[in-house]
Amino acid sequence: EAAKPGTFTVLSVGCGDGELDQHLILALQEAAGSAGGDGAAHARPKVTKLHYVGLEPCRPDAAAFRARIDAARAAGRLGPNAVAYVLEEAFEDRLRQPDEHRPDTPVFRSRTQFDLVVVANALNYFRDPHAALQVRARARAAPSRAASLTCAAAAAQRLVAQTKSGGRLLLVHPAARGVAEIQAELMRVVKGSEEHMCHADELKRLLSLLRLQCATTHLHARLNVSESLARSSTGVQILSSILECDLRRLCERKMMRLLKTCWRLASIDEDGSAHVDETVAVFVVDKPLSRK
Repeated sequence: EAAKPGTFTVLSVGCGDGELDQHLILALQEAAGSAGGDGAAHARPKVTKLHYVGLEPCRPDAAAFRARIDAARAAGRLGPNAVAYVLEEAFEDRLRQPDEHRPDTPVFRSRTQFDLVVVANALNYFRDPHAALQVRARARAAPSRAASLTCAAAAAQRLVAQTKSGGRLLLVHPAARGVAEIQAELMRVVKGSEEHMCHADELKRLLSLLRLQCATTHLHARLNVSESLARSSTGVQILSSILECDLRRLCERKMMRLLKTCWRLASIDEDGSAHVDETVAVFVVDKPLSRK
């Protein structure tokens, strides 16, 4: 469905349970509300409304995000100028890890283009071998890495196609520290291979090969791993998300090796909580205006 004039549109691919995107929605709502008459440089003129669409194929995460949206609406934080909803759909038709809750996950088929397309820590879940073949020759990677890198390139092309002319694609991806260290050290141990991983420096190179102009910045953050070190159900879920597989049935030997790595990387605060310092790479791709 096409958005009405004066509406800033957002597509978030792999939005999860909304822990991060809820803040994005509120911030964009505020920006839209303040941009109506002043024609601020950072906003399109006469933009007064927000239309947010989140894609999350995991049913429990999608339900949790909807609950966050409903709570924000009930508390008055989300006003009538903002429309936000979550679809239990995948961005592509062949997910590398089909959702155990939805083996027949529907696919987002809309050709609507958005002002902003966001992919936060979800690019490694993409898999489209047929589209990947179109850019395989350009990846110039070792055979063991070619599949993941070309799939990432194909995904980036599709994401750009979903972005309006003059719009932006925002990619958030683990960088050198924290999550990336855990993945690099343990992906092969836990899953037997790391062929599906695409690292931040490789993603930057791929964007360049695809002739996509982007600005890159690195943010420093802290990942709370207290629950993970305590092996609670929430903690195992966090580690499962990091390593992109269900760790509930992981053998004890491998689980102990995973926890050992987390203990080594973690710092313990005075209150007893444990955190892993991490670096996140943010890529902002500007899609040029179409020539008329």
